[in-house]
Amino acid sequence: MHMCICAGKHWRGYVKNMRKDGKYYWVLVYIQPKYDENHNIVGFVASRKIAYYDAIEAAKKLYAKYHSNKYVNHPVFFDEGYNDYVNVHM
Repeated sequence: MHMCICAGKHWRGYVKNMRKDGKYYWVLVYIQPKYDENHNIVGFVASRKIAYYDAIEAAKKLYAKYHSNKYVNHPVFFDEGYNDYVNVHM
């Protein structure tokens, strides 16, 4: 994810977060770089949505399959590729 957004690409995916009490929860996260007037990245903007059960199960499978930097540029991790994946596998 970090490599993608630092390269100026948008990133969308399901993220497993830990609450303060130690319990986990899943969210759908969309992150994009924020630019200054010279088109330099100066930060990032993120939004989150509640993840649905079926999406969480699909995310768990993807995490298991692509758990390395080897696949960081795989199209499934970008909006168009993710949508294509969902249309075929859901």
